[in-house]
Amino acid sequence: MGKDTLRIKEITVDNPFLKSGDTLLLKVVITNGDGTYWMGLSLRDPLGRWFDVPSQEITLSSQEQTMTFKWRVPNSTDFVSGDFSARVAIWDRAPEEPDPVRIEYVDLEKVATIFRHIDDFDHLDYRVWRVIEKRTPG
Repeated sequence: MGKDTLRIKEITVDNPFLKSGDTLLLKVVITNGDGTYWMGLSLRDPLGRWFDVPSQEITLSSQEQTMTFKWRVPNSTDFVSGDFSARVAIWDRAPEEPDPVRIEYVDLEKVATIFRHIDDFDHLDYRVWRVIEKRTPG
């Protein structure tokens, strides 16, 4: 077993509905690997901007192994709400190094729906909402 048979078997997300400050947990099951590799995760927002999660080294010596990525949703004013896609990849070395070789990857559409802000309507964030006069119908 080696690079030729290495595969991403399954990807699961702990909670697909998140808001700023929450942590996305994404689990990846890898099969048929033997050796040391690097796993990478990148998330793409609705505007096409990429967020790279730090890559992780993984040493495989069995038929199947699970790796968990954690990504804290940014809490910034330029962060946009919506459906996020993702790419999970396996590399022969850290993707931050020069000339890494990507061995395997999987693209996921709508891996999570992430909101910049959620109000509960009991405690409105008045930096986001504007209060107008109460009006009655008619």
